[in-house]
Amino acid sequence: MNHRWMNHRWMNHSKTLILCSWLGLLTLSGCGSVSTPVDGTHVYHADQQCPALLNLKIGETLELRLAENPATGYHWSVMQHPSIFKLETLYLQADAENTQHDSAQLNAAGEKTFRFRAVQVGEGLIHLKQARAGEPLPLAEWKCRVRVA
Repeated sequence: MNHRWMNHRWMNHSKTLILCSWLGLLTLSGCGSVSTPVDGTHVYHADQQCPALLNLKIGETLELRLAENPATGYHWSVMQHPSIFKLETLYLQADAENTQHDSAQLNAAGEKTFRFRAVQVGEGLIHLKQARAGEPLPLAEWKCRVRVA
């Protein structure tokens, strides 16, 4: 048997395995539910869970983007947030791109964004829920334990 041919075949097989391994790692890295900070902002959506304890530095932001349609009667609201954060809430209508509103307009689907900017050292729980006024059980909830150092 020709050793040169077998060596060439083994090298091609090795290159293929290495390439597949790298592609697999790249694919898996995009599938996690953990937010990757960009410019000190950790962005999450309703379907993403916060880690058991999210560590932030003063000046960093936890941004939570949640779909909301006021016509359904369900609204996202902050149930609890520590005083170590400055909170900013924005609403962006889906049909009015690049127009931000402080409050949602009736019958306008869109996205509600909560920005929690760390302003002092401490630890606490951020808790939001989506519910109709007067209903005891929420449709959805989102919680995150955060430590600011």
